[in-house]
Amino acid sequence: MRPRTIRTRTIRGVGAAGAAGLAGAAMILVVLLATTLHLVIGPGDVDLRAVSGVLAGGGDPQTRMVVLEWRLPRAALAILVGAVLAISGMLVQTLAANDLGSPDLLGLTVGAHTGVLVAAAVAGASAGAQLGGALPGSAVVAAVVLLLVWGQIDGPRLVLVGVGAGTAVGAVNTWLMLRAERELAMAVAAWSAGTLNDATLRQVAAMAATLALAVPLLVLIARPLRMLELGPETAQALGVRLGSLTVASFGLAVVLAATATAVAGPIAFVALAAPHIARSVTAGRPSLALTALTGATLLVVADLAAKVSAIPVGLVTLAGGGLYLAYLLALRGPRRR
Repeated sequence: MRPRTIRTRTIRGVGAAGAAGLAGAAMILVVLLATTLHLVIGPGDVDLRAVSGVLAGGGDPQTRMVVLEWRLPRAALAILVGAVLAISGMLVQTLAANDLGSPDLLGLTVGAHTGVLVAAAVAGASAGAQLGGALPGSAVVAAVVLLLVWGQIDGPRLVLVGVGAGTAVGAVNTWLMLRAERELAMAVAAWSAGTLNDATLRQVAAMAATLALAVPLLVLIARPLRMLELGPETAQALGVRLGSLTVASFGLAVVLAATATAVAGPIAFVALAAPHIARSVTAGRPSLALTALTGATLLVVADLAAKVSAIPVGLVTLAGGGLYLAYLLALRGPRRR
């Protein structure tokens, strides 16, 4: 069995299932509270009573527009993007058998950034260009990484190759930004900071559809992924087709990460941290629902902090995620000489 590198603990005196239930309930409360604050905080005189009236079907047209068209889509999009990123991170970490695996570190979000830059240069900076460029860009980087590690897919190798590919593609992105026209470069730079400021109901619908379409495939590959955690040799002995499982899992992780990146820009470390936090309360492999809920909680809270501080949410997660990554690396360090 392949050992996990990060120690996990459940709540003292509570079993794994009970701890997961308590953690899930606490996260739901946090999401509800953060969503309520999202609806109240912002420009305009809209208090909790006005928000309650709008949600009950009342309110004047201006208040309804502020709550239903500006603030609610942002909170909903934060929840959905966080859930999608968490699932993508869980797939990558399970496939790589490495707790430091994530779409960020494997270059998938950097590839999505490249695709958006190329599409924007051809078709202009628009929502269509973002969605049409992110998926191909991320898929190309994923294909390169898989080709380089094919036949010897292990955790450290996959992560190192992904980091190398992401670094190289990042250099290409810098060159493309320097070559772009000023207006285009500024528009893409605003997107590349990672922001949910301009969330729309159409983006919410797109993310909800992506998550709904991913669920059937996640159900199909859930059992083979659990077998893979026992080790590739054991999984093959139990009938798991590693090649097909790798392509399906990695492909789904690419689609999820690229769609989230196209909608919200590169939002770092949610995909890395969410599976860790979910795992820490179950002392093992967390459920898909708990992992998604963890990601949703992280991002809706981070976006609330971004809203209050008037900075992009991508910078909030980058700062917090950097500290979290340093913490994980410190845990992985040698304890004895």
